[in-house]
Amino acid sequence: ENTEKYVTRYIQGVLLVLLDVTSVSLMMLCTRVLRSYRPIGDVLQMLGIIAQLEDMKLLSLLDENIWRCVFLACSACGGPFTRKVASVIYERMLAMHMNP
Repeated sequence: ENTEKYVTRYIQGVLLVLLDVTSVSLMMLCTRVLRSYRPIGDVLQMLGIIAQLEDMKLLSLLDENIWRCVFLACSACGGPFTRKVASVIYERMLAMHMNP
C-alpha cells in the first residue's frame, strides 16, 4: 500500500513537470510566431504538442493562459488554415468555460 502511494505521488510529480515543460514550450513557440513572418511551421509544432497531450488525456489540464497563447498565435499567423484552427480553439475555450 505504501508503494502504491509513492508511485501515485511520483507519477503526479512527473505529470506536473511534463505539463510545466509543455506549457513553457507552447509559450515560447507563441513568442516565435508573433515575431516571425508567416511562421506556419511553429503553429504546426504547437498543434502537434496539443495532439500529444490529447493522446495522453492531459489536454484538459492545460492552463487557460496557454490556450490564449495558442489562440493568439493561430490568429496572428493568418491564412485560411490557421483562421479555422483559431476558430476551433476559440470554441474549445468557450466549451471549457474559459475567457478567450
